[in-house]
Amino acid sequence: MENFELTYGIVEDMQGKWSVHIENGKFKDFYFKIDHLRLTYKDENDKLKLVKDYSEVEDKEVQLDFQYDLMKVPAEFENKDGDQYEFEEVARNILIDILMNHKDLYKLEQDEHQTNSEQFDQK
Repeated sequence: MENFELTYGIVEDMQGKWSVHIENGKFKDFYFKIDHLRLTYKDENDKLKLVKDYSEVEDKEVQLDFQYDLMKVPAEFENKDGDQYEFEEVARNILIDILMNHKDLYKLEQDEHQTNSEQFDQK
């Protein structure tokens, strides 16, 4: 697989919601929206918990957990085995970059009972 720098843009749709536009690579011109974005870890009872404070996860493996909606896929794209996994890895890398560099565009879910997050709905 060819190594290249993945580029993306954050765009506003007609309803005023934010989505991610993948600008190059295998998934060029895919648009997706993040519905839920949270950091999780497993406690001593192997139960999945949301990260509320980084001090509680110092010695634990933290996972980036998210759900997405594909908003647009180019008509010429042919789905093959493994494409969903590969797309989710690309989306995960983009989200990590967003978390690190564009903090104004997301809000991590903090409440286990919360069903809606506002990460790409804010300006």
